[in-house]
Amino acid sequence: MQNQPVALIVNNDQRQIEQLRSVLSDESLDVLVSHNFYSALERVERVPIDTLITPLKTDLLDGLKVLKIARMANPDVEAVFITGHLGREYLAQESSRQALLAHEHSHLLATPINPTYLRNLLRKILETRRLLLENRQLRLRIDGHFAKEDLIGNSAAIQSVRRLVAQIATSRASVLILGDRGTGRQLTARAIHHRSLRKGHFVVFNCDLVDDAFTSTELFTTDLTMDFTDLTQVGGRESRYNSAHGGTLFLREVGKLNLLNQVKLLQHLVNQDLNQQESASYGNPPNPDVRLICSSHQDLTNSVAEGKFIPDLYDRLNVVQIQMHSLSERKEDIPLLANSFLEEFCFAYKKPIKLLTEPAVDALKAYHWPGNIRELRSTVEGMVAVSNDQNLDLDIIPQSILEQVKIEPADKTDGEPINAVVGMTMAAIESEAIRSTLRAVGNNRVEAAKILGISRRTIFRKIREYNL
Repeated sequence: MQNQPVALIVNNDQRQIEQLRSVLSDESLDVLVSHNFYSALERVERVPIDTLITPLKTDLLDGLKVLKIARMANPDVEAVFITGHLGREYLAQESSRQALLAHEHSHLLATPINPTYLRNLLRKILETRRLLLENRQLRLRIDGHFAKEDLIGNSAAIQSVRRLVAQIATSRASVLILGDRGTGRQLTARAIHHRSLRKGHFVVFNCDLVDDAFTSTELFTTDLTMDFTDLTQVGGRESRYNSAHGGTLFLREVGKLNLLNQVKLLQHLVNQDLNQQESASYGNPPNPDVRLICSSHQDLTNSVAEGKFIPDLYDRLNVVQIQMHSLSERKEDIPLLANSFLEEFCFAYKKPIKLLTEPAVDALKAYHWPGNIRELRSTVEGMVAVSNDQNLDLDIIPQSILEQVKIEPADKTDGEPINAVVGMTMAAIESEAIRSTLRAVGNNRVEAAKILGISRRTIFRKIREYNL
């Protein structure tokens, strides 16, 4: 969710715009302005807004149509309609009254504008929005979604993704997630779905793993020719698209769809944009309400240029774009991710909670992780599965990783045997172990700390303590 709510003024009367700006400047709002109907439609399709302030109807503006498009992106948009006909014969017209009653959270503002009335109305709208967001946050905590769907990390890259997810979650905008495999694209899509509070399912379909005929059948074809809302009641098999009704459909590697299936997907999106009442008036079943999130590891603009991807479909999918970064670009997140996976698999394998030693963490950070987060998760799972020790050290990290980062486990260091005899104190044995290890690594204190499984701070303190 955005840090500040966004208000859009749609008006071609510059004097009214300045008056509205003056009132809104006293409130905590980001204020946008569109001077005509078409620029307003373009703005609300791209930016989820919270409050719409527009003339109800003029020769150049139709406030109800702008609101309809705005609520496709954010169903909670509050509208303030400006009209000079308030209380006159205009509202007595049947069509006008029905149009107004059909839109909840809509308010009428008579001209000339009363600044005090408008200011109080805006504050009421903002307070309603605040309570709505607090209620959603509470429901998310109750459902446990924060814990299950969190995007882990403190890097600038993942913080940017988290902010964008929060901003767009409650909208209906399509999302295109770009990035290499294993970077957390599906987790990000799932986070958007859960924070949206859509009541339907999160449905996943991988366009890269099946042939074109199976994709067409599984994704779009329904066994029974009937209203999709009745399928579950009669045991029919829904298409993946219809089964995401009221929820989210996540298409992995959408760039792998052939042109025929792209046409079918585009047609579904076009049909979904049609007014449900208009569809019903022609005897057609209502269209499913599906939010579409897609991912791709390749730049689809190249596919569009090469004629392999339909431009109109790309525009509809790319309303909001999220770029996922490879793990090698956010190495500061590796310790957090590794420890999260460590806790997960210790629980799964019913093993006591283990700890990663500092040398082990350093080795994981030094590796380039071509398989990204997915490879890190599998690596940590394997380490937990084969380890019986309390701490996970270098000796449990796969040899293929150690060879890449040029680190050897402590038992492979060609050091001298330490001179320990019966009767020596533990301090004397420790001192001798540190001295011998330092000799073996050419007095490299950092390398010695890695071999001994202690921190750099500890080895520097011990060197001073034992006067080594």
